[in-house]
Amino acid sequence: MKIKSVQTGVFWVAMAGIVVMSLCLGGYYFYQSAQLRKQAEAAKKERGEFVLRLLGAGTEKVLQPIKDNSAWDDLYYAVQKSDIPTIDKCIGYMPETYEAACVAVFDAEGKKIYDKKIKELPEPLYSFEGEPLVNYLLHSGRNTFTENIDGRLINYVGSGIVPTDDEYTRKEQPSGFIMLVREVTQNDIKEHCKSLGNIDAAMFTDEGEKNAFIAGLKDVDYLESTMRTCKGAVSAYLCFMYPDPAAGQLSQFARVFNFISVEMLLILVLVLLYVNRKITRPLRKVSKSFKTGQITPVLPLTKESNEFGQISNMMVESFEQKEEIMMQNECMQDLNKSLTLAYNHITDSISYASRLQKSMLLAHAPKEGWFSGSFTIYRPKDIVGGDFYVSQTMGIYNIAVLGDCTGHGVPGAILASMGISFLYQVIDAPNFDFMPDTLLNRLRDKVISAFGVDEAGKQINDGMDVAVVIYNTQSKEAYFAGAGRPAVVVHDGELSVTKGDHMPIGRYVKTDDFKRTQLDLHPGDLVYLYSDGCTDQVGGEQRRKITAGKFQQYLLSISTLDFPTQKDSIETFFDTWRGDIPQTDDVSLLAFRV
Repeated sequence: MKIKSVQTGVFWVAMAGIVVMSLCLGGYYFYQSAQLRKQAEAAKKERGEFVLRLLGAGTEKVLQPIKDNSAWDDLYYAVQKSDIPTIDKCIGYMPETYEAACVAVFDAEGKKIYDKKIKELPEPLYSFEGEPLVNYLLHSGRNTFTENIDGRLINYVGSGIVPTDDEYTRKEQPSGFIMLVREVTQNDIKEHCKSLGNIDAAMFTDEGEKNAFIAGLKDVDYLESTMRTCKGAVSAYLCFMYPDPAAGQLSQFARVFNFISVEMLLILVLVLLYVNRKITRPLRKVSKSFKTGQITPVLPLTKESNEFGQISNMMVESFEQKEEIMMQNECMQDLNKSLTLAYNHITDSISYASRLQKSMLLAHAPKEGWFSGSFTIYRPKDIVGGDFYVSQTMGIYNIAVLGDCTGHGVPGAILASMGISFLYQVIDAPNFDFMPDTLLNRLRDKVISAFGVDEAGKQINDGMDVAVVIYNTQSKEAYFAGAGRPAVVVHDGELSVTKGDHMPIGRYVKTDDFKRTQLDLHPGDLVYLYSDGCTDQVGGEQRRKITAGKFQQYLLSISTLDFPTQKDSIETFFDTWRGDIPQTDDVSLLAFRV
């Protein structure tokens, strides 16, 4: 059989490559020419849309924080009562924090009841008080507008004040409105335009000045935009100027196309020469060596530091290579054994930690005589979890605690162990008054003291949510305090929920003292404490969370059952809702009957 030269094959492949490359480059040239023409037509529109999005960036900087802060329960009820000190405590920091001139609060009818300024602004501010403000923020669905006051442009960003439970749906009637006020200047607009490179901007509060400015523009593309009051009137005109981004690109592309074509031809010639020297000739020597059964033809190649040098050395040292491969196989087997041992060691360690955690929780589980009946549910997301519960009797006091620590797995388990340890340090301390708010305040102090800074010098803000019920067995009085967790009580077939404070046990922007609430408990009443893993599990037909309302109604529906049946029912309800979706978080529940 006639053997064809590799060099000849490479030559024809190269020639075919040149033809294909020429056709592709030519087609791409005509395609790119058409695209550049389309880009030139669309450039103005695209740049204009980007400019409009950029204008909203300053407003969005404070729009989300003001929406978040408008959902505080403290602020919601303070506005209802016109409690000015509490309003100032809740939002008095906002002007300086969000770089605004002032912050104001209006009641549900749009009347101003609070105003804090840190910068001087022209008067009259808030000329839209009353029904115009309510209609704009409550019914129009918009949050920002501007006013022209004596040639100065004032920007208002507002939101309705709603309770925490309504933070996502926002269907309830707000108790009032919160508003941040800023002044927009020519420099502010120019600062926004810096990120666009060669774009410039001008702002006008007078239409005549704007028209005169536009009439003076020559050979410059521009975009005109308006800023409006809450009633829809124009308060300012914005003009953005920029050059045509597609100008000159077509001729530049032609030069690049010609340069690339010449370069490709040179590269192909060099490839042919290189293939002949580095591939065709060595292949001939290797072929001759295989045919003759002698290694003499390839001996010169053993000095080469390329693939042919490696092949030649493999042919000369085949037996040594075989032994090396066998040794490598043994090493791989040893490595697999080591990895298996390491994996088993880690798994055994975590499993042992799980046994320790279960043993620790069993020590704090309800004992006989602690209320008339009780049960617990504890299902960690991983082998170990970050939830914990404590049921303890101290003299005449029955103490029920349920905690939900930051995270889950091993980090959460460490926090849970610390939480239990700190809890007993608090209740065993001299002169402890056995009140849940005192327990939470002291527990928070210990957690903050324990968590300093990490290796990078950054403060550690991990902590936990905790619910506490303390029952005096002599006076039959019960008190509750919560750090982010509620207490659910079922009395005579009716369910009531007592919410905790919107603060965790740990570092937080709000560090007020926790509030104490007296629970009106009677013999036979049921009390449930649970972690957010019970309500945050995703599942069901629509793949949504269980939600607190649905879970609490389920507790009410099974409250007449005995406790063993209740426990089985809750776990079955949770597993049915979850289906084939992985568990979202640690799940724990502590229930007792008075």
